[in-house]
Amino acid sequence: MFCDAFEVHFGNPDVTGDANNKLLALVQTGSTAAHASQYTELLIHVNWSEQTKIDNFYHSLKTVVKDTIILTQLQDCPRIFKKYVDFVIEIDNHVHCREQERKLKAKANATKSTTLRSQHSTTTSTTSTSTRTPTALTSLLPLPQGIPMEIDATRTLKPRGPLTDEEKERHHHLRLCSYCGGMGHLAAACPNMSAASKKCFMDRKASFQQGKA
Repeated sequence: MFCDAFEVHFGNPDVTGDANNKLLALVQTGSTAAHASQYTELLIHVNWSEQTKIDNFYHSLKTVVKDTIILTQLQDCPRIFKKYVDFVIEIDNHVHCREQERKLKAKANATKSTTLRSQHSTTTSTTSTSTRTPTALTSLLPLPQGIPMEIDATRTLKPRGPLTDEEKERHHHLRLCSYCGGMGHLAAACPNMSAASKKCFMDRKASFQQGKA
C-alpha cells in the first residue's frame, strides 16, 4: 500500500532501472521506424553512451534487417545513434520493397504456371478428341456405292434384309447385282460378297434348282 501511494504521488521510484530493463527486452515486431520511435522514448530515462545505444538497438532488430546491415563495412556504419537509426530505417525500407517484389514475382509465376497447365490440358483434350473422331464417326459414314450393308456390320451394326419384289424387279431391269446393287456383275460373281455369304448364296441357288427339277 505504501509503495502504491508513493508511486501515485511521486511517480515510479526507479524510472531509470525500469527503462533500462525495457530497452534490453525490446524487440522489433513492426517497421524499423515504429521500433526506433519506441526505443528512443525509453532512451531519455537512461544514461547510455552512443555505442551502447547502437549495440543494443542492433540486437533488438529483425534478423532480416541484421543480415543486411552486416553487408556494410563496419567503418561505414554511423557512429551517432540518431544517424544510425536513419541508416537502419533506410535499409529496412529497401528490405520491405524487395520482399514485396519477390511476392509479386511469385504470384505472377504461379498465375503463368496455372495458365500454361490449363492451355496444355485444353490442347491435350482437343488432340485426343481429334484422334478419336474418325473412329467415332465411322458408323455414321455412308457406305460406298455397290457395298451392301450386310458385308460391313461394323458400320451398320445390322445386316440388310431380303430384297422386296419391287427391288428385285428394279435390279433385274437395270442388270444390277442382286447382292450389292453394283453394275457390271451378277450376284454369283459379286466381288463384294464374303466367302461365307457366297457359299450360302450358292447353296440356296442349288437348292432352288433342285426344287425346279
